[in-house]
Amino acid sequence: MKFDFKDNKSVSYRGSHSWRDLNEQRSKRIVTIASVLRRIRGYLRYLIVLCLLFGGFWFWDTFFRATNVTEIDSNVSSTNYLSKVLFKTDGVLDQNWLAKVTQLNKRMKLMDVDIHGIKIKLEALDQITKAEVVRIFPDAIKIELFEEQPMCRLNLKTRSGEIESKMVSLNGVVFSAYGYEDSFYNSLPEFIPYNGTIEISEPINGIDRIRLLMDRYTNEVFKEDLKIDQINAKNFPAEVGMPGQVIEIKTKRIPRILLSAYDDFDEQINRLRYLLIRISVMGDPEVLKVDLSLKHSAAVQFKDPQIRAF
Repeated sequence: MKFDFKDNKSVSYRGSHSWRDLNEQRSKRIVTIASVLRRIRGYLRYLIVLCLLFGGFWFWDTFFRATNVTEIDSNVSSTNYLSKVLFKTDGVLDQNWLAKVTQLNKRMKLMDVDIHGIKIKLEALDQITKAEVVRIFPDAIKIELFEEQPMCRLNLKTRSGEIESKMVSLNGVVFSAYGYEDSFYNSLPEFIPYNGTIEISEPINGIDRIRLLMDRYTNEVFKEDLKIDQINAKNFPAEVGMPGQVIEIKTKRIPRILLSAYDDFDEQINRLRYLLIRISVMGDPEVLKVDLSLKHSAAVQFKDPQIRAF
């Protein structure tokens, strides 16, 4: 007997609708903002609790710990004594000099040290351009000095008529040569000022031109007997526009070399080098004076009058 079967497209084991396919179709639901909020609502309370804990810790760390540090610092500063001075300088001054000037000692409490007064006292000295004085807790003072850099030596004639040995710095400041060796002092060129008498508190006029001349001359690397022994500014009032201003240098080989104060130093020194070659060809006769201040020319005076000047 045969049975007739009707295909009602029912689900069978041969169909494409497996349990896995059903689960995948079931998971493809529509996602909305409301559904997302429903999902994370359970986690919000944990997030809020963490934020509150973090905010409380930050407040305690910022406010209470800062208060405790201030109290500790005040206790330390009011009871600790000065045990050391940290000293640094870019010049030659030393700890012994500093002790005499500042009179710091270990019997002083750290907060009793007048760092502002020490700074003013140090910067009032001509040799010091700048001083930095700070407290280093719990028991130290730090002092750093910036000194004038010497360029020339000066036998200063004071208004009372006395002669004092001083130095002239690159900035034109006249100061006492404390801390320098005699050999270094004597190796510097001697400086003769315009009027022969200088107020110690006043920088030298025209020091920028004098410094430039020394730099240009030194860069030429002349022989040792042509090294500058003296800078004479007695004919250099340092008034721009005034004609006839001359700076005179002295060397072991040539006692007088005159240069125009406001003309090009490189050009004048090149003329000097040319003259030295000419003099060497002549057998190096002794020279008394070389005048380079003339416009585009020069004059040479020899010790032997028989030699014609040129």
